[in-house]
Amino acid sequence: VFGYRMKVQCVRVTGFRVVNSEIHLEDLKKGESEPVPIANAVGIPLMATKEPTTGEDSPLFVISRFMSQPSTGMAALNWLYGGAAGPAPPVLLWRSDSVPFTTREWDILDEFECRMLEDGPRKVTPKHLSTYIEDHREWEREFPDSQVRLTGLVRRADLNGLLGTVENWDMPGNRFIVKLQDQHGGIRVLRENLEPTEPLG
Repeated sequence: VFGYRMKVQCVRVTGFRVVNSEIHLEDLKKGESEPVPIANAVGIPLMATKEPTTGEDSPLFVISRFMSQPSTGMAALNWLYGGAAGPAPPVLLWRSDSVPFTTREWDILDEFECRMLEDGPRKVTPKHLSTYIEDHREWEREFPDSQVRLTGLVRRADLNGLLGTVENWDMPGNRFIVKLQDQHGGIRVLRENLEPTEPLG
């Protein structure tokens, strides 16, 4: 549609506060943006854009930790704030592939980064993230009982209404791996095509 401007779900970080936000993709691409090191190391095209406003005083600027380079364990100088460096401006975190990025994904990536770098700098790979998600059953944050019903599928409309169990989550690809009843193997499904249900008998 002529004149349509696409909005993307993103996260806004101010000091130690992290909240969900929404912004036009065109506006994000106009600003100066940098890849988030830990996210890009594991295959998530996450970008950080500083807003052109003055930051607020805060006891902690979590964006400095989040922008750490896995290879050094520290953020670049332009992401270090506090003290003589002054407060960090508000920062928007968004995926360049337009996939929603929310505080849920922030929590997981932040905890993952802390776990990966707690013993110092190291190389981080997509395999590390997939192992972390599987070990911590991170999909249960979204589906506590892991039980779902498929809905709204277009290519595989024949699967709509079927029940299944979420067995894993491909965070970079934004797909949940679902095993359907009476079928072998799993299928990859977007969050928008899954409805939580009561546990299967």
